[in-house]
Amino acid sequence: MSNLNLLIEHYEAERDYLKSEMELCKKNAFFIEAQYYFDTLIRINGHLNHLYRLKDPSHNDKKLLKRQISYLQRYFEKNPRITYKKEELEKMKKNLSTLEEASKQHSFFEDADTLDEALEQLWVSINKRLLFFVFNDEKGIYWQFSRTLSNTIKITCSSEMCRYIEKNHPKITIPKLKNIGFRKTSNYWYIEFELVKSEDTQYIKGILGQFIFEILRPMNIISSSCFLKWEE
Repeated sequence: MSNLNLLIEHYEAERDYLKSEMELCKKNAFFIEAQYYFDTLIRINGHLNHLYRLKDPSHNDKKLLKRQISYLQRYFEKNPRITYKKEELEKMKKNLSTLEEASKQHSFFEDADTLDEALEQLWVSINKRLLFFVFNDEKGIYWQFSRTLSNTIKITCSSEMCRYIEKNHPKITIPKLKNIGFRKTSNYWYIEFELVKSEDTQYIKGILGQFIFEILRPMNIISSSCFLKWEE
């Protein structure tokens, strides 16, 4: 599973949970709580819509065509003698087919295999540090990956990244950071993982993708490409 699909799966699970809780609150007449879940659901759906368009730039166009096709098909079922819009229906189906063929999947990380290999190499080398720069040049905005003595991978935000986070809308960004799973010492933000199986690297990329999407992207401090750098 790609990191983008992993992130979409994460938000879809959260969306389904919110829907379930909202319906439960409505059933029990907890309307204030239901409103909270509804407001959060709107935000999550907004995130999902953006991710769907990252994965497939024609997502919204296809969604609209599918809705129009469904409407016309139901219309013809109820009115079988009417034929004047059938050519329009066939044209819509053809356009949808063209868009389906043209759809391409994109990824947050241009060289996903390189990151997988680097994380696996880091796991067997306790004396190395891996820097993941979010810019395509060294501006100090990076994550530092290191292996700890307790056999976990520790991801630390650089001091420059921490300053950006804490200066730009901290009441919004810091709760999001905590929600992703990052913790704060007196000087920096960090998160730790155990690498037990190969799928764990995909999970880490999903977390980094969520970090990019929810925290860095709104602050406009990311570029179109990233790069890795080893330090002894």
